[in-house]
Amino acid sequence: MFRELMLKFDFDRIAIALKDLKIHVPSIITNADSNCSVFNDRVRISLVQLNHTSLSDYTIGKIYLNINSETEIALDGDYNFSFLNFYRASDENTIHSYDAIGNKVSEYIIDREVLTDESDRTYMTKSNGDVYHPSYRKSDNALVEQIRLAWEDKLMCYSLKQDGRLSFYIFINHEIEAQVSTGNFLYEGN
Repeated sequence: MFRELMLKFDFDRIAIALKDLKIHVPSIITNADSNCSVFNDRVRISLVQLNHTSLSDYTIGKIYLNINSETEIALDGDYNFSFLNFYRASDENTIHSYDAIGNKVSEYIIDREVLTDESDRTYMTKSNGDVYHPSYRKSDNALVEQIRLAWEDKLMCYSLKQDGRLSFYIFINHEIEAQVSTGNFLYEGN
């Protein structure tokens, strides 16, 4: 399944999307305790959100691109910018999500320890009410359980969204031939 998923990515389209991308830097980043100008040598696809309708039928909902230790860019399944995720090292339990013009669109409260301690706590909660469960958490929903077991070795978490989607977040961890630089970001006054 993982090999088939990797074949679905158009790495050239990702590179083009990033090359043309202009994002207004939110004030949380410019006021943060981090260095926003530090970028990885190469972009890494860290996760992909798969929206399943059956075990074998899914669409790519989001592609999460890690650009430094505190920042990721999410593209939709058509390789268009969706949002910029950012967290502060001093508050790694909150992920702030922004649109391309710097407006906050959501916030995620995250309990990272849940991924390793196999507790009954929630992994993450989005400000809209979406709840994310760790990969080891069994579900009463037969389809969710079937998909969860099929992706088990690559699954980070899953979510039964408020809008009815079944979303599964798959670890990719794949560097691509694309870069993000300070030229992709617009600061106040630009």
